[in-house]
Amino acid sequence: MFSVLFLFVWFNLIDSSIGFSSLMMMNTERNNIKGVFFDVDGTLSDSFKLGFDATQAVLKNNDYKLISESDYHLGTKYTTPERFAWHVTNDPTNIDIGKELGQEFDELYVKLVNLETAALYSGINDMLIETKQNHDVIYSALSNACTDYVKAVLKVNSISNLFPIQLGADNVKKSKPSPDGLLEICNNLNIPPSASIYIGDSPTDGQAAKAAKMKSIGVTWGSHKNISEHFDITVDNINELIQELDKMLKNDIIGISSNDAWTSHIHHKSGCEYWYNSITGDTTWTKPNNLKQIENK
Repeated sequence: MFSVLFLFVWFNLIDSSIGFSSLMMMNTERNNIKGVFFDVDGTLSDSFKLGFDATQAVLKNNDYKLISESDYHLGTKYTTPERFAWHVTNDPTNIDIGKELGQEFDELYVKLVNLETAALYSGINDMLIETKQNHDVIYSALSNACTDYVKAVLKVNSISNLFPIQLGADNVKKSKPSPDGLLEICNNLNIPPSASIYIGDSPTDGQAAKAAKMKSIGVTWGSHKNISEHFDITVDNINELIQELDKMLKNDIIGISSNDAWTSHIHHKSGCEYWYNSITGDTTWTKPNNLKQIENK
């Protein structure tokens, strides 16, 4: 009886150890980032003057008080209809008036797109080309402006071919800070959010990325400066963006310590829970002490 029991335990231990060894090998290979998604205005394109001047023209044409540059920058966190509602009534939910003014703005805005009014920030074009060549990622664009505007900006800057998906607020279920647009891109490209990065300049960009459970980079050269609390990391110039993006694409996990990087999983053979550290590559059957769990997969 004892010998039978011993053999049963021994074979199970061998099976468990093989399974555990396989897990160690399998899980030390981190998931590569496959998708890099961008906001447009204030991130890719230096289009402040275009947006501001078009806004003033619409307000003036409808006998509304003109706004300051700072008010325009603050309003860019909203969709176009919400922004106009906020400018004229101080209430972004006043959709009726916002839609009317927003439609007039979109018609004017898109027509005015050219290389003088909506050029890429210096260094963006080279960054896009080199990053894609070095890391073979897929780009997409998501803006709270209308889709026609997104397409016009990418086209006039001769980078449409780099962006298989180009979306504005009018073509998603809910605009940012909702994650709907980002999740739609991931679904269409068959890329999980956890293997994606979203880059933007507005607090709503970071909020949308967080809600979608994807990594994020905030840029401070757009309409918003104090945005660090909304993004995993923030950068102040194109060189910093290139460096931090390169780190992420090489699977360096930014902004968390090894104590914060444990995730729980279920062993496919035993059905038991085990823990994996995405920074160190360690795997253990025992729940780590003082862990901060970042995500269950």
